[in-house]
Amino acid sequence: MADHLPSRMLPISTMPPEGIDVLIDREFTQIQRLLGPNRRRRPEAREKIRTLLAMEAHAVRRTSRLANEMLIVWKQEFELAWLEMLSSLGLTP
Repeated sequence: MADHLPSRMLPISTMPPEGIDVLIDREFTQIQRLLGPNRRRRPEAREKIRTLLAMEAHAVRRTSRLANEMLIVWKQEFELAWLEMLSSLGLTP
């Protein structure tokens, strides 16, 4: 789970959940109960929603950073392949 969440957001528990998907499912179930009929627990539900939004923002930033790194590597490999092809044809860039 530490691969998916920032360290400040890791849950403290003697029995950690099986995975990130289990943790998120539990949070959504709790939010649904908090917002159920005849319940006045909106502030607690908002706190849980805010936490899930923070987790999502972290995941998006991480994915974006990885995508940029992959794009840089791909560009370098493409340029090398292009230069090798030109060289094999006897052409110079």
